Amino acid sequence: MEEDGWFLLSSDEWSYLLASGRTNAADLNSLGTVNGKKGLVILPDGWVKPDGVPDFSTAYTTYGFGANTYTTAQWEIMAASGAVFLPCGGYSSGDGTTASDVDDHGTYWTSTPSTGTKAYCMRFYNGTIHDQNFDPDTTTFRSVIFVKEVPATILDEEDEAAAFATKLAAARSEDYALVHRTLRKDSTLYTLCLPFDVPNIDASPLAGAEVFEFKGGRVSGTTGSEVLQLHLSPLQGKRLTQGVPYILRWAKTSPVETLSYLYFYNVENWDENTDAATDPGNATIKFHGVYPKAHIPGYNSSSVAHYNFFIGANNTLYWPDDATYAGHNMKGFRAYFYITPGGGPSPAPAYRAMPVVWQISDQSDTTTDYDLTPTDAPQQATKIIRDGHVYILYNGLVFPL
Repeated sequence: MEEDGWFLLSSDEWSYLLASGRTNAADLNSLGTVNGKKGLVILPDGWVKPDGVPDFSTAYTTYGFGANTYTTAQWEIMAASGAVFLPCGGYSSGDGTTASDVDDHGTYWTSTPSTGTKAYCMRFYNGTIHDQNFDPDTTTFRSVIFVKEVPATILDEEDEAAAFATKLAAARSEDYALVHRTLRKDSTLYTLCLPFDVPNIDASPLAGAEVFEFKGGRVSGTTGSEVLQLHLSPLQGKRLTQGVPYILRWAKTSPVETLSYLYFYNVENWDENTDAATDPGNATIKFHGVYPKAHIPGYNSSSVAHYNFFIGANNTLYWPDDATYAGHNMKGFRAYFYITPGGGPSPAPAYRAMPVVWQISDQSDTTTDYDLTPTDAPQQATKIIRDGHVYILYNGLVFPL
């Protein structure tokens, strides 16, 4: 039954979709009606209801095809979010000249034979969905739906620029991406910069994370005791934009959950620029993202001073010495801060942590005065000001100050 890569689902694959295979399978399918036509609605993994459509109901055993009713315009929104609709098509018996129950019965062939000349079907009718318990004779007529496997583009944080560019060129027409990038739900701050739009973070592996945009910052203090003052604002809406660097974190979980691969569905606008992302920072401190892994220069007293800062252990920032430590080899899908010429201390202290104040608010101005006495162990303590409240961040945990 295969043709150019298209094939029928097996009975086990229908069971995976509708019954017991995927997490919360029973919550991801239901009967419904689209523009007056009755059928079966199937939702993708990680689905989140988009704006402009009714709530999805799984109460089809009570309401039948009236459990979910959509106009044509509403279904276009549902389809764009990954939903699939299988209309009722009825069935035929005997010589196949007469169709029965066309308006309120759906039976779809599987590729799995039963006995003799029979094969299994997935079927649904008013108040009932069966994944594979019906096996009519193959001489009768049933509906078919063909599917095709679309492998996700796998992007790795260790990809060199050339390999990354090759993957990106081949992936731009796809809307699935598997990103190798390790994140832990332990209150650690992470930077993230992706080469595609994520339309809804709640329908992605990033669900539940606080996501912040960088609004600017400045340097204060005297040489040798400088303090970076950075202003973040919570992400407005649910969309992550390609090429924009973000900071994110989850509240600490117990036990700590680790994400090693991020599987994104329905991504959009693959970015052709494989060198770096744009930065939205202000004139003094900027925030820059990278896609493939890259070498970011550190401070070098014999040439141009590079004031590049990276988030390190315990959520502090540090700058490397380029001559001694060969700068910083940053893995992919990350971002770093840098101070523009004339905005930083002179001379630059090499290879050490910097105390940092993270101001987190919904406002975009960067003129707020900060009160921070530099600590003797800046690699262990960081202060956070959020909505007028001050916190101390120590070893990934937040405590009121």
